[in-house]
Amino acid sequence: MSVIKPEVLIISNRHDFACDYISACLYEKRKKYLRLNTDDLSKLNLIMDPIKASLEIKFNGNHYMISEDSLNTIYYRGPTYLRETSMYGMSVEDTLSQSQWTAFIRSLMIFEQCKWINHPRSIYFAENKSVQLKKASQVGFIIPKTQVTNTGEYLNLVEPKNENVIVKGIDTVYLNNGDHQSFTYTNVITKAEIQHEDLSKAPVFFQEYLFPKTDIRVTIIDNLVFAVSILEDMKGIQGDWRLRKDNVTYNPIKLPREIEKKCIKLVKELDLIYGAIDLVFIRNKYVFIEINPTGEWAWLVEQANLRIDKALVSVILESSEYVQK
Repeated sequence: MSVIKPEVLIISNRHDFACDYISACLYEKRKKYLRLNTDDLSKLNLIMDPIKASLEIKFNGNHYMISEDSLNTIYYRGPTYLRETSMYGMSVEDTLSQSQWTAFIRSLMIFEQCKWINHPRSIYFAENKSVQLKKASQVGFIIPKTQVTNTGEYLNLVEPKNENVIVKGIDTVYLNNGDHQSFTYTNVITKAEIQHEDLSKAPVFFQEYLFPKTDIRVTIIDNLVFAVSILEDMKGIQGDWRLRKDNVTYNPIKLPREIEKKCIKLVKELDLIYGAIDLVFIRNKYVFIEINPTGEWAWLVEQANLRIDKALVSVILESSEYVQK
C-alpha cells in the first residue's frame, strides 16, 4: 500500500457543499488532498504524534501520512468549540464521543507551519459579536447602536426615536426541542414586547432597527472582494434576509474602494484569510452588521456566478492563477 502525503487538508462535514466545490477543484488540478468529515471520524483508523506533528490515517484501503514537511494548507470549516446546548438529551456515550472528537479536531493545531483558512484560534476570537463590532469600528465602519443586556429596562438607549429594535443571540443559538433542533435568526420586535420581559437568565444582543435598507453580503478571500446586494422583488428586506433565502436575488455589485479596503482590513485585523461580512446600505451609508469567519458561500457560486471556489483554491495553493474580473 503506497502512502499518500496530502498537500491540503480539508476539515468539514459530509453535507458541506462548499467543500464539495473545493474538493472538485483540487481534484481537477491533481493536487493531493484529504477531506476529513467530522461526522465520519469514527470510521477511520488514526494515530497522531503530537511531538512530531504527524497524523497517520487508514481507511478504505488508503494510507495517508500528514506531516509538516508535506502539508501546506488546512481549510477549516467548523465551530471552534462544542456548543453545549446541542448536547442536551444525548446519551453518555454520544456526549463523550462528540466532545472528544471535537477536541481531536482542535488538536490539529499542532500543525503550526502550514497556512490555515482560517485558524481555529482566530475563528474563536472573530466569532464573538462584541469583538466584531469593536474591531469594525476601529477600522472605520459605521456601527449600529448596540446593547448587550439581561434587562429591557434601558432599551430606549439603543434608539429612543424608534419603536422597533433588532434582537439576536450573543452567540449562535442551537436548542434541542424534543426530537428537533431549533436555530434562532435575527428578529424585529417592538420595545413594548420586550421591556417588561424577564431577561435575567440570559443576556441578549439588541441593536437599532435599520429600515428601509439593502442587505449586502461581502465575501473576502485574502485581498479579493466579492459583493452582492440581496433583494426581494427588487426591494430591501425587513429583518433577517436568511428567512427568505429561497425568494431573494443576489446581484453582484462593485463596492466603493473605501468600503472594500475596510472589509479587507477588518479580516486582516481579525487574523483571518476568509470572512463573510454582512453590511446594510441605508441613507447612502454602509453600516457594518457582522462577520462570519466560517460563513457559507456555495450558494453564491450557483446563484450569482461568483467563482469563490476558484479564488479560495488559488489562495489555498498559494497561486496567482485566479484573477478577479
